[in-house]
Amino acid sequence: MIGYYDEDSGNLYRQTDRFTSRLAARTVPIKNMKDLAWALIRKYPQSTAREIEVRGGKENGVLRKRLASLEREGRVVKRGVGVCKVTGRKASLYEALPKKPQPSRGLTPPT
Repeated sequence: MIGYYDEDSGNLYRQTDRFTSRLAARTVPIKNMKDLAWALIRKYPQSTAREIEVRGGKENGVLRKRLASLEREGRVVKRGVGVCKVTGRKASLYEALPKKPQPSRGLTPPT
């Protein structure tokens, strides 16, 4: 289990989180680790997977493991190689793509 579920906001938090962190969980629209990874990549473009994980306060590949599925979904792309500020090694740099516009209900997109 990742953490506890706040029914008011739908967000996750840990039992060990401070009261202020629990309050913040109510205002941040993050429901799972994949959404957290995507939000961090949008906020910090051109970051390595390990840098994203450190910024998210996670360990053991919790966020890094989500990047492959985000890439398959077309929400994230690799944009070259850079030196990771955490490990000092060369690593892929990730960038979030904007959400694809959804067609209106009842209408089909032009072909």
